Amino acid sequence: MVKKFVSDNNDLINYRWKSEPCFAERKNGEDGWCACVVPEEKLFYEKFPEDEADVIPYGSVTKEVAEHIVKIHNEHLERINGSDAESP
Repeated sequence: MVKKFVSDNNDLINYRWKSEPCFAERKNGEDGWCACVVPEEKLFYEKFPEDEADVIPYGSVTKEVAEHIVKIHNEHLERINGSDAESP
């Protein structure tokens, strides 16, 4: 797999996002309260090439809030880039 890099979180605005359960919940297979928001494709930071980029880290928002943020962001990308918008 070829890694894609971003310089900082400001670059993430140009990529489609998704919500995921918090890390601890994914690890344990639990259905908890929190979610994180991440790019749909794995992106890494140029300054920290082993760290995956995230938009909203785990434990910061509820699943409902994360899903709402993702929906609004991705709809906005589709409006400005066309209906078949893909990540850069």
